[in-house]
This record gives sequence, structure tokens and C-alpha cells, in this order.
Amino acid sequence: QATTSNTMVPSPRVLGLVLVLTVAGDLSASASGDENKRASQAAAPPAVCRHQQSGQLSAYRHGCPTGFVTARVAGANIFDALWAGSAGMPMPGVSYADTLHGLQTARASGIEVFRYFASLWGPDMAYWVHNEAAFWAESDRLMDDIQRLGLYAIPSLGYNAWHKVANEAFLGVNETANDLVVNRTSVAFGLASKFFRQFVTRYANRSAILLWEEGNELNLMVNLEPPWCGADVYCFDTAQMTNYTNALRDIIREVDQRRPISSGYSAPRPSAWHQEHCRPDKLMAATNKPRGTPPRTHHHHHHH
Repeated sequence: QATTSNTMVPSPRVLGLVLVLTVAGDLSASASGDENKRASQAAAPPAVCRHQQSGQLSAYRHGCPTGFVTARVAGANIFDALWAGSAGMPMPGVSYADTLHGLQTARASGIEVFRYFASLWGPDMAYWVHNEAAFWAESDRLMDDIQRLGLYAIPSLGYNAWHKVANEAFLGVNETANDLVVNRTSVAFGLASKFFRQFVTRYANRSAILLWEEGNELNLMVNLEPPWCGADVYCFDTAQMTNYTNALRDIIREVDQRRPISSGYSAPRPSAWHQEHCRPDKLMAATNKPRGTPPRTHHHHHHH
């Protein structure tokens, strides 16, 4: 827990998640000839790379280019770097000075890379809808300090809560997470795509951005029972989530073809397979098909 110099109140910053970015193997081709080398690099996995002369970090989708070596980096999750001091989500006793102190102490202790939430929490992101200039001034302030301190950021752009933002920002809008994920004409998806495009366009040329993360653990919402995504409906399934994630990926790719993109997915729930394949509403739909020839059933008696 970080403490500021003038008070002994712990800041609400939790360095809970350690991000370890590793890339396996030597990416240079063993076979001779430019063609073979090019083919091997095209298939190379995403890499965090350190420039051999400047020492600067950058990340590439298909392995490190000439003049770079693959880097092993441990980073920190300073999730509230933008939140602290934002007028969009005021917190008693918390200011941007706390963010600055957190970044400075992280850098002083040898941390180079950190991840943070690039949009405000949940419905608070309505602040961006109504006060774009003010929001981007806060975001730019943070980005300038990240760069000045020699840090590298993984912004988690945010793909979870745009239906809450839409409902908060616009009278009469009452959308759910399913509207966001499944419906490309929803207000929520319009906000998500607008923000992703604005953010990536604004910062793609900043060397302080290491790579992009789409958001936080969307896969933990997959197939959740009511009322998570509506009073009487289950949440989006895996295919719908993947399509949504890919739609946001494509928006990032329009602007930036170099950097890797992380889904931000969590490790799946232990029950994920069961939730996908044994959903009561889907099983009901499958058994309520028009009557014809009854399905063939095999009765096996197992003795335990």
C-alpha cells in the first residue's frame, strides 16, 4: 500500500496482478536465405522487444524486427491511474497526486510496464459522453506523465459496461450487456466503437503505449443466468462474445497494424463448458422442435 508524504492514509491502489510478458524461443530462422527467415517471422508469436541501442521497449505482432531483442518483462496492475483525480469519478481524499506518486514509486522500484483502465468505471464513463474535451485532457495528462517517467502502458480500453454508460447518458435508453455484445446497432455498441476509435487514433503514435488490451474479463459473463443480462434471458454465448471481441479488434487494427492486442479475458470459470453446452434455455429450444420421428435413445445401465 502506497502512502503519500503528507498523510498516512493508504491509497486505494492495489498492485494485485503481476503481468509477466514473455516470448518463447529465438525468432531468427535456422535455415539460410531471406525467404525462410521472412516465413519464420511471419509465423512468429507476438513479442515484447527491447531496442539494442536505445533500450526502449515496443511490442510487435510477429516477433522482433532487426535491431531488437525479445524482452522478459514483469509489470504491475495500477488499475486506477486514470480514475484517481478524474472529475468524472470523484473519490474523497483521492487526487491525481496519488496516481503520480504511484507511477513514480513503481518506476523507482524498477517497474517499466503497467496496465490501467483507460475508461472510467461503469456508468461513470458518461462523463466522456458529455465532456469529451475534459475527459481527453485528463487522459492526455496521464499519458504525458507515463512518457515523461519512462514507463510503458497497457491501456485496458474497456468493453464491459457501455450499456450502463448508454443508460446513464441518454434518457429513455434501457440496454443490457446483450444489446452491447450482440446488437451492432445498439447505442452501447456505438459508444464502444466510438471510444475505441478515438483512443487508438489519439495514442497510436505514442511510444509509451506498449500494446492494447480490449477490456477486463468479459468471458466471465458468458452464459450467465438471469438477471445478469436481463430479467428472463441468459447472457451472450461464446460465439457472440468472440464476434464482439473481433469487431473491436478490427477497429483497433484499422489504425494500428503493429501492436499486439490482448482480449483481456480471464482464465475461464471452472463451469464454463457446462454453462455453454447445458444452458436450460438452449436445451429447451432443442427439445421443443416440431414433432416427427422421435429421436433414437439408447439406454445404458451403469452400475457403480
